Amino acid sequence: MTRYFLAALLALVAAPADAQKFLVRNVTVIDLEGDRGLAGQDVRISDGKVVSISPHDDAELADESHVIDGTGRYLMPALIDSHVHVLSAFNDGPVSSTDVTGQLLPRYLGYGIVGLRDTGTALSELPRLRSLIERAPHAPALIAAGPVIDGARNQWTKDVAVNAPDAATATAVANQLADAGVDFLKVYDNLPPDAHAAIGAVARERGLPLAGHMIFGLTPDAAIANGQRFFEHVYVNIVDDCSDNPADARLQVLQAWFSGWGAKLDKNRQFLAARDTKACDVLFGRWAEAGVAITPMLTMELPTNRVALPTGRLAVHRRAMDGCSRSLAGANAIDPVVAEAATGELFEVVRQLHDAGVAILAGSDNGGDCRADGYALHRELQLLVEAGLSPRDALASATRVPAQRLGFEDLGHLAPGAAAELLLLDGNPLVDVANTLLIAGLFHDGAFHDAATLAGWRHGDPAAPQPSE
Repeated sequence: MTRYFLAALLALVAAPADAQKFLVRNVTVIDLEGDRGLAGQDVRISDGKVVSISPHDDAELADESHVIDGTGRYLMPALIDSHVHVLSAFNDGPVSSTDVTGQLLPRYLGYGIVGLRDTGTALSELPRLRSLIERAPHAPALIAAGPVIDGARNQWTKDVAVNAPDAATATAVANQLADAGVDFLKVYDNLPPDAHAAIGAVARERGLPLAGHMIFGLTPDAAIANGQRFFEHVYVNIVDDCSDNPADARLQVLQAWFSGWGAKLDKNRQFLAARDTKACDVLFGRWAEAGVAITPMLTMELPTNRVALPTGRLAVHRRAMDGCSRSLAGANAIDPVVAEAATGELFEVVRQLHDAGVAILAGSDNGGDCRADGYALHRELQLLVEAGLSPRDALASATRVPAQRLGFEDLGHLAPGAAAELLLLDGNPLVDVANTLLIAGLFHDGAFHDAATLAGWRHGDPAAPQPSE
C-alpha cells in the first residue's frame, strides 16, 4: 500500500515548532468499537500519535503546548472515502495539477477526509497522481487501482480503461499493472469470464486485492470464486444468485435508461423486488464469511434530487454545475411514486447485505450528478442510515471498516498508540450522522487544523456560492 504522510514536513508548515503536543480536554470520545461515546475524557496527542485517553481532571494542566477545549464536543476517527476518481473530479476531463493540489486535496481534508481509495486513473496519469499526493502541502493518504480492466474496446470504453478481450491479454495487463505498483486491481463491466479468472489468478500470485463491478458475464458467486472480494455499486445483478431474473437483467436496466431516469429506476426496482429474500439471506451470509465488502454508493444510484440537498448543491464545484443542473432536471421529472418505490427497494437490499454481515464501505464516486467532492461522502453516510444502518455502523463504514479491509493501517482508530488522524465535531454523530458536517477541527499529520482553516479549504473554489458556516 502506498502511504504519503510527510509528518515532519507538515509539522513545520502547519504548526509552530512547540506545538507537537496537544491536549483535548473534557471531550466525548467516539471510538466506534463500543456502544456509545465516552464522555468527559482528556486525550493527549504527541508527534501525530494518541498518547493517552483518561477521565477529565480539572486540576491537571500538563505541559502540552496546545490545549483544545473539548467541552460539548466529540472526537472520532477522521474519514476515509472508499471510491473516488481524483483526476476526473469535476466530471469534465482530467483535472489540472494546480486544481488537485490547490483545491481538491485540501477540500477533502476540509471535510475531515484523510484517506482516499482511487478506483480509476489512466496508467499514464498514475505517476502524476502519486507525485501530486506526495508533493501537496496538505493531502490525504492514497491507495490507487490505476486503470480499470475491461473487455474489448467499444463505444462505451472509458479513458481510464485498459482492454483485455481474452485471458492471455488479461494476464499480461494485470501483471503490467502490478509491476507499475498499483495497490489493487479493478475489473469492469464487459470483461469476459475467462479474462476475469485470469486476473484473479494474477491477483493471488501478486498479493493484490481484486475489486470492481459485477461484470455482465459472471454472477457474483462466480466472481467471488475467482477471488474478487470487493464490489463497487449495488447493481441489480447483485441478486443474480438468489433470483430467477434473466442473465441480462442489468443490460435491460441500462437499456431502459434511454427512456429516462424513471424507466431505469422502475426496471431496477422490478428486478430487485423479484429476489428470493430468504435465499439472498443465505447467499449474503456466505459472502460475509468469504470476506466480501461492498461499496454501495447510494449517492450515485438514487435520483439526484434525493441525493443533492440544497446545502450539498452549494458544495458543487463550478465546473460541475452544468451537469448537476441537468441531472436535477431529469430527477425532478421522475414520477415521485416510482422514485420512492425504487429507493425503498434499493435500501432494502443494502440493509439485507449489512444485516447478513457483508462489510459496507462508504464511497462517494465523486464528481458527477451533484456529487460534490468531499461533501458527497457525508451525504452517503446519511443515506446509509436512511437505508437502515445505525449511525455507528454508518460511521464505521468510513473509518474502522475501510481501515481494516483496505489497508489504511494508520487510519480509522482512536486509541492509545494509534495515529492521531482525528475529527473534532460540535455535534454527536451517534445521535444524528449529519453532525459529521459540524466540523470544529482536524488532527492530521501531526498538526491541528481549526474550523476556520478547514472552512477555507472546503470553499476554495472562488466561483462557487459560499454556504454559511
